[in-house]
Amino acid sequence: ILDTQLALCRGTPGAGGDGGVEQFMPRWVPSHLDLKHRSGFSIVADNANSAAQVKLTISHSAEENRLFIIVHSCRALAACSKDGADPYVSFVLLPDKKATTKRRTATKKRDLNPEFNERFDFDFGLEESMQRRLDLSVKHSVSFMSREKELIGKLQLDLDQIDLKAGVTQWYDLVAEST
Repeated sequence: ILDTQLALCRGTPGAGGDGGVEQFMPRWVPSHLDLKHRSGFSIVADNANSAAQVKLTISHSAEENRLFIIVHSCRALAACSKDGADPYVSFVLLPDKKATTKRRTATKKRDLNPEFNERFDFDFGLEESMQRRLDLSVKHSVSFMSREKELIGKLQLDLDQIDLKAGVTQWYDLVAEST
């Protein structure tokens, strides 16, 4: 295939003769190969990484004087039943465990890679936000009638380790609860 592409490029008349084609070829072929190479790596990396993860955006808006957290999605969650899992994300901003610092997403039925895309706002200034620690859990809702919840994974994150002014969107590994 590559030889065919090279022949097609050489057969294309260029303004400047062979010199123009020679300059064009080295730029086109490596970038074409690079894209294939890079996408292959990202696919392999995604498949190789079997740790459960949660994707979050954490940022502070100076205009609104608010901290906001967006729970985008989870991936590679462990199945909790024959149907998979009915996951939801809940979190609290420590040190206080008041209702004003607790939040929860909707439950996604039978989904090991759920998309939530839910935003949660907190009336905290930047200084107060940086003194908080995010204590997040991904849980499996056992049934509508039962209050029993099964932990899939946890994440603890000190917000002073994040550039809240710029905002950060990334995947975080979830860890199993230590017993």
